[in-house]
Amino acid sequence: MSEIQLMRTFFLVLSISMFLTTGFTQKKLNSNSNYFFLSDLSLQRMDAFWNLGFKKRIKYVELGSSFGLGIEKTFFQQSFSPHLELFSFYNLFQKERDRKIGVVFGPGILVSGTSFKIGTPIYYGDMFAAYQLCIGGKFKLTHQAGYGVMLESFTFNNTRTTNKSYNFFAKIGVSYAFHI
Repeated sequence: MSEIQLMRTFFLVLSISMFLTTGFTQKKLNSNSNYFFLSDLSLQRMDAFWNLGFKKRIKYVELGSSFGLGIEKTFFQQSFSPHLELFSFYNLFQKERDRKIGVVFGPGILVSGTSFKIGTPIYYGDMFAAYQLCIGGKFKLTHQAGYGVMLESFTFNNTRTTNKSYNFFAKIGVSYAFHI
């Protein structure tokens, strides 16, 4: 699966999730949108990643992206390994008082892509069913985990090979809420 097909799939899934979440009738938490800067460490089957990102919460839906580096491949194997994530979460449980302290929990979808080169370029694409848990006030401790499909693509002897397998991720990080 190429990067273009992976992005098309992500935007299709994101559109469907946005359509489904608008049908839920819930009490409005507040009228403001929240913006968050985030940093986290993510562990996957192939590598661990350090990510920096940005997300926006509109009522009960969170949309965001982050960019990171594969720790083992970039720093120890000296092969640049960029990592991109796009995600959407629907907060089923959201309890906050005056933005001082709160708990947020909900399911979501996370799509990620990674590439690196060891002789030949290798590309990984993942699509995860996931959940997130956030605790805190303006600074929140965040935890996300998920399980899903991984596609690995590379060229060997002028033949494009794609393998499908399953992958997981678990991450822990911090986020900072600010208003724009």
